[in-house]
Amino acid sequence: MCHPPARESNLNVHDFCRAVAAAISRGRKVGVKLDFKELATVERTLEELDGELPERTGVPVLLNADVLPGPGGAQQAPLDAERFIGRCATARPGAILSLGWTHGPGLPLGYSAAMVDRIVDLCERVVPRDSQVTLAASATHLWASQRRQRERLLEYFTRRNRSLTLWGPSPPRVKRWIDTLDNHSTFVDTAAATWKQAAAVELL
Repeated sequence: MCHPPARESNLNVHDFCRAVAAAISRGRKVGVKLDFKELATVERTLEELDGELPERTGVPVLLNADVLPGPGGAQQAPLDAERFIGRCATARPGAILSLGWTHGPGLPLGYSAAMVDRIVDLCERVVPRDSQVTLAASATHLWASQRRQRERLLEYFTRRNRSLTLWGPSPPRVKRWIDTLDNHSTFVDTAAATWKQAAAVELL
């Protein structure tokens, strides 16, 4: 288990799942988030997960992938959205699907209308009706989006079986905005911003 550009690790999925199962047996309350970068790894990973942590254990599971091209000119191609969702929904129907865009370091900041249209269409057309979905969005890019697009995402992903997961470097202006969001449907996993990242926000 590793993150690009690394492709090798001393921790494999089997050992990870066994370690989580052992922690649960000792009374720990834990959840599992798996971040997929290659479609070919999905089925085998979920087989390992089911072997050690079947759905009946009630362990919260988030299955994350960048499934659409996003802002900044990312070099990493998104996973095939329909195939990723189909495999996850079949193998682990009770899991939370964590869907998002690819991101690169370039400007401008913000999600375009086309990006918003595609993620909403994907959830409406492909995600099974009873599946839970969280939108994995860059806090800064969501904050910097045009008001109409930002409000569309906030409205859509704060309804039943939907939520927001905000991640990434967040300058003070962005953090203050996050504090105004519905904390029942918004999960925050942000970090401090560098001075360059903060300066880019101040220019907006």
